[in-house]
Amino acid sequence: MPKKKKRRRQGSGHSRLADHKRTGKVVQAPLKSVPNLLLTPWATDSLPDYLWMCALLVAHKDDGLRLICDTLDTIDEASTEAGQEIRSYGRLTQFEAIPPETRKLALEMLQSRGLYDDAFPEEYAHALGMYPSAPSGWLLDPWRARGLSIDPDVAQQYLAPLIAESFHGQREIPTRVKFLYLRGIAKAGRFHITFESDLPDLLSRYPHRMKDDDERAMTESMIRASFGGVSAMDDDDSRVEWAKTFWRSNWSLYVCIQPEALATVSSADSGSTLSEVVEHFATQTKEIRESFNGIALKVDPDLYAPDRYEVLTGITARAVRLVEGAVGSPRLWTDEYGAGVLRSLVEAKILVKWLDLKDDPELYTRFKDFGRGRLKLLMLHTRDYIDTLDEVPEHLAEYLAHLEEEVNADTWEEFQDIDLGGTFSGESARDMAIEVGLKDDYDFVFAPTSGTAHGDWVSLDRYALTRCLNPLHLWHRIPNPELDLLINPSLMEIAIDLTNQVVESYCAALLPVAKD
Repeated sequence: MPKKKKRRRQGSGHSRLADHKRTGKVVQAPLKSVPNLLLTPWATDSLPDYLWMCALLVAHKDDGLRLICDTLDTIDEASTEAGQEIRSYGRLTQFEAIPPETRKLALEMLQSRGLYDDAFPEEYAHALGMYPSAPSGWLLDPWRARGLSIDPDVAQQYLAPLIAESFHGQREIPTRVKFLYLRGIAKAGRFHITFESDLPDLLSRYPHRMKDDDERAMTESMIRASFGGVSAMDDDDSRVEWAKTFWRSNWSLYVCIQPEALATVSSADSGSTLSEVVEHFATQTKEIRESFNGIALKVDPDLYAPDRYEVLTGITARAVRLVEGAVGSPRLWTDEYGAGVLRSLVEAKILVKWLDLKDDPELYTRFKDFGRGRLKLLMLHTRDYIDTLDEVPEHLAEYLAHLEEEVNADTWEEFQDIDLGGTFSGESARDMAIEVGLKDDYDFVFAPTSGTAHGDWVSLDRYALTRCLNPLHLWHRIPNPELDLLINPSLMEIAIDLTNQVVESYCAALLPVAKD
């Protein structure tokens, strides 16, 4: 297979990432923001205001462009006849600027020219009529005069596909809406383009006389960029207020549509039955257990100062126990539930190798003290809580007694400090991984699985949540009813391999002289 050419990243982000790779330091500032640049989300903040133009373009495609232009030109003509200088750009909130006397004349002219029923069809009247405070409501007056009774089902059936085709600002419908907006403000004399620019020629030929797809893509990119700059200057609070009203009203007007719930467990392995795979993994973990016990039960622990032996043995024993438990629970072979296992195994591998590299007896003592301090803190919190009770439940008193016994098992609590730092060593897991040459393990296993284990946003979005299927709810997230788990034996293979590496590092660290 031919090698892919490396793509060179340009700009400030490239240099900062390069510095990061050279120094090994964590880049604290996010590599995303541009000063003084404000993003206006199309779907949430703009789409409701351009709902009418989107509706005609969805319903009539290319003919919608002509229909919108004819309608806006007629309304502008009515404004001129009424002695007004107001020009229409197709925004619902901007229609509100048209005075009452001009509104009546505009509606009469639209009806006399046969434009009204096409430009403002009955389904649109049902849809916009669902929002009593919607801007441009005066455009529905002819339908009200005909005795229109708003039907929510008609409104939903009309709005749902409209939103689905218009919600992404770079798609065809929104791009053409932005083109029509630029046309409107250019007609009003508020948008000027120098003839040195290619934009006048491109806009005059858009969308039907483009030379090829590349020219169309370039033109549409320029349209979107121009719209972003110009519309920001033409902005007002009414647009955002209407957007908030539209989306927030939809929660009560229309119901959520949940995806079909599934409750299946499937396997990515097609060559063996699940029980055969479990048995195979169990055999491997048994061999790891025997290898570990062969060292742990025969090496001299140094009974006078056993901290090193006990800490390394405890870390490794936990790793072995984790993989043994996971082998018998196939649900832990999935990305969602197995993340915690993989994270703990990589952490064990890093700790064993890092502690062995440092070869500092004090670190093993600090490791123990760090854990004891956290346990002592729990005990103190429990005592404080009990002191607030008039009557102490028996189970709570027994729990405190158990904590006190555990805290004082090795060292009296009076001689134990509480460290609220992030790690026992004062160094991050990442720094320790780099120091022992395990940065790849950290980057590709520990860091990603940490997010899942801790339930960060990506993990919640990927597993715990799903999308409401109603476009009128803008596909907001809801609890995921599915339990469609893909059992991935390769995840267990990674876990077993990591455990084996932990045991190997343990053996290398102890360099035992085993008893016969």
